[in-house]
Formats: sequence, structure tokens, C-alpha cells
Amino acid sequence: MLGIIGTPTNQWSPIVTNSKQLLRIAEVSDFTSLAKSTINLWVAQGKFPKPILLSPTIKVWRLQQLHEWIDAHSGSSAIVDAH
Repeated sequence: MLGIIGTPTNQWSPIVTNSKQLLRIAEVSDFTSLAKSTINLWVAQGKFPKPILLSPTIKVWRLQQLHEWIDAHSGSSAIVDAH
């Protein structure tokens, strides 16, 4: 696995050089602490930012978009459904 700055790693690298950095779903999962299945479900439900489709099998998210989503939902229970 490649880290966010392009070096081989087995762990998430907190070093970010560009807010337009593109992250694959495994990196988004590490960054948000959400399971991949939760990310996919929440995207389908409109609760999580939609990815950019680079090809039929490759989807990515902009790091800045994830920061904005986290900021918008910090301290909020708006994304958690009580049912």
C-alpha cells in the first residue's frame, strides 16, 4: 500500500502536502475511522460525500472534501439515525 505522500507504508500517513489530494476508499476508511461498507452505504444514502469516478472500478475522494464533511458533522448526531 502506498501512503498519502507516495511512499510504501502499512499505516496511514498524517503528512499532507496538498488539500486536493485524492484518496482511495481504504485511505478514506483509515482517515475517517469508518468501515468501507459504511462509507459505501452512507454515499448511497446521501450521508457522505460522493466519490469522483476515475474509471468504472476506481473511485476517489478529495481530502479537502473529507475535511469539510468532518467539520460539518463534528459534534453533531445528524448523520446517526435513531432507527
